[in-house]
Amino acid sequence: MNFTMHICAIDDDIYFLDVLEITLEQLKKELQIPVFLDVFTSFRKVNPEKNYDLFLIDIEMPDNNGFDVADQIHQICDGQIVFVTSIEDYVYQSFKHNPYGFIRKTQLLLDLKELIQRYHNEHEQKISIYYDYHDISIPSRQIERITVQGNSIIVHTDYRNYESRISLKRFIKDHPNLEALHFIQVNQSCIVNMDKIIKADTQVITLESGTAVELSRRYTYQFKLKYYTR
Repeated sequence: MNFTMHICAIDDDIYFLDVLEITLEQLKKELQIPVFLDVFTSFRKVNPEKNYDLFLIDIEMPDNNGFDVADQIHQICDGQIVFVTSIEDYVYQSFKHNPYGFIRKTQLLLDLKELIQRYHNEHEQKISIYYDYHDISIPSRQIERITVQGNSIIVHTDYRNYESRISLKRFIKDHPNLEALHFIQVNQSCIVNMDKIIKADTQVITLESGTAVELSRRYTYQFKLKYYTR
């Protein structure tokens, strides 16, 4: 699936929220990363059912300080906490709330850029699947191959296997970044991580685990083109 980032900002300062929106629009053009931002002056206005990746929370708010808001978010949401402050001493006080990062209002452009790049780099390198009734993300470097089993796919990793009820064709469509992550289809029923290959000949590919995978004639040309020029 395509990478997108959804951010929720909570700050009682409407002027700062306007500046944040303008700054983010500037960074989206520079970084070419799809980021969506919702802004609120109070946590009470946030829809808890919406899945946000990051919560940018102002620490100095009159009704509830940012630490209290962070505790409320941890109880009902899965998003990461990022504290926003103009008082840098608060950074040290916030550690017990397990924040993902910090943004200094005095260094908004710099800190926001680094935050978006960091989150993007960490999550773009993962592959998401539906497993055991919820979505999970698996680091691509841990995946050796993805194979077909009946109406499902099996994601074979260094540690365990995950079965997801989806066709391989649909999986490929939902993950347009597979090639960038060094995955390539080698036969009708298998995709391999090229970084896990230790040997490849005209008909068989051998992976680090010792597994031998058929390289079918239909996919030979594309495989050679990608594997030997990566």
